[in-house]
Amino acid sequence: MRKHIILSLCAAAALLMSCSSSEDSVEPSTPTTPTDNNVAVVITTDIVTRTTPAKSLFASGDAMNVWAKSYGSPSANDIVANIRANYNGSAWTLDPGVYLDKDKQKNAFIYAVYPYQSEFASTPGRLTIDATTQNDYLYSGSYVPVTVTTNTAKLNMKHAMSLAAFNIFTDGYSGAGKLQSLAISGDSVYTKGVMTVENGKIRGTERGEIKVAFDKQITAQGWSNSMPRIWVIPLPFNTKSTKAYLKAVIDGKEFNSVFPEVEMKIGFQYSFHLVLTDNGLEFIPDQTTTMALNFDEDEIAQLEGRGVLGVTFDGSSEFSSVVMAGVNVFGTVLWGDGEKSTYEDGISHTFSTAGSKKMIFETWNSTGFTIKNLTGISEIDISGYE
Repeated sequence: MRKHIILSLCAAAALLMSCSSSEDSVEPSTPTTPTDNNVAVVITTDIVTRTTPAKSLFASGDAMNVWAKSYGSPSANDIVANIRANYNGSAWTLDPGVYLDKDKQKNAFIYAVYPYQSEFASTPGRLTIDATTQNDYLYSGSYVPVTVTTNTAKLNMKHAMSLAAFNIFTDGYSGAGKLQSLAISGDSVYTKGVMTVENGKIRGTERGEIKVAFDKQITAQGWSNSMPRIWVIPLPFNTKSTKAYLKAVIDGKEFNSVFPEVEMKIGFQYSFHLVLTDNGLEFIPDQTTTMALNFDEDEIAQLEGRGVLGVTFDGSSEFSSVVMAGVNVFGTVLWGDGEKSTYEDGISHTFSTAGSKKMIFETWNSTGFTIKNLTGISEIDISGYE
């Protein structure tokens, strides 16, 4: 259900049409105090998609950047510069105040971005977004015009980021299962980007790691709600062409996994399911779902066909992998030299040192396996493979 908040912004009023004539480029004459010729603007806001884990309602102390432009473009002249809107729990005020003059400045074009950042003041067309702050950035979109006679503007605040939710459950894990942090990185992951208030699109500019601390208990059933979540820059989070990685710290131990194929889009939530064992933490590739940002319920689907295959390799430095039969087979490979990989058909490994290696292939959904080359293999252990 949408709830409306009335914002009494002594803001600029805006004309009901956009124009770019030379007259619009003239620096407007703007009054600074109310007179009989001046009117204030009343603005209402609506958060288009409410987010249960993030911003759902404005609270006392919230602030946002507001721009009152002389015509309908982010590059237009400011009627008043560096406007900060402050919320006291029931109404908004502008600092500095903006007034429209019935004889001179009769209209204005309003934009807004939440949360307030001083560096946003220069232009709403080029806003630097920092994903490491984990802010739920809201933008107003195309300008909202108001005039001296039509002085109410409704700002439909929309979400600019995507939300990655992670549902983890255990399967044969012997630890306590305390999740302490999650971090994402890779060629698809940007920590900074540039956004325009008109459409909320963020163009990634700086790659890096986004890390968030958590304190959650992992169980064999996973979580039905309140999953750990990370805000990400959606463009271009596309693992169909580039790699992205998840690093989880559980019980003080680091687990690394590779994201399945996914293309995140602005304003959506993506639920990823992962299984935790003593051998590793892996994404379940066919259980990634797309949801609305305000959806907070989830359910883990039952996994089938877990098998642990042991192979002792005494051969040369390179091993041509086991190939698992089945549909949507996934899992973990421990190479016996301290290295770990996510299972995929045709995977191979080169050992840096000689000697006997006990390799572990832990997979789900497999119905059998084939070892292409038995050279160098001294033992095959199928006691854990059903």
